[in-house]
Amino acid sequence: MKCVIIEDEMPAQRVLHNYISKLTDFNIVGSYQTALEANKVLQTQDIDILFLDINLSDISGIQYVKTLSNPPKIIITTAYHEHAVESFELDTICDYLVKPFSFERFLKAVNKIKRDEFKTTKNGLAEEQHEVVFLNIDKTLHKIAINDILYIESDKNYISIKTLKTTFT
Repeated sequence: MKCVIIEDEMPAQRVLHNYISKLTDFNIVGSYQTALEANKVLQTQDIDILFLDINLSDISGIQYVKTLSNPPKIIITTAYHEHAVESFELDTICDYLVKPFSFERFLKAVNKIKRDEFKTTKNGLAEEQHEVVFLNIDKTLHKIAINDILYIESDKNYISIKTLKTTFT
């Protein structure tokens, strides 16, 4: 799963890096101290999980989430418990971690997202909830959910695939 960290405190960023590095199926795409620094990545790449602090220097984490047209799943990481109710009013907020949090609590939050991504079939095996297609573009493999594709366009030897977040050529 592709992750982005938006955290203005370097010690908290290091804790998140440490915890995420213990998970073999997670990849940190970037770590940022402000939401505006992370904005381009969130607008152009398919990010699965955003670890987001609330008190940022440029815009509050909650206000930033409200600006995203197609946000990823979000785990709030903050020192302030008083924003929890407001956070959970946003559909994309999956969990709320109050600093300092243990690896066990972090893992519980991540597993909640992973559990939501999978459904159980009749025989008890897990399978992905959405059909996906993988595209190799400039030697980079991109995972695109079929439901996210708006249209596909042909132009001679090229095709463009327009999704909810970006266009792939």
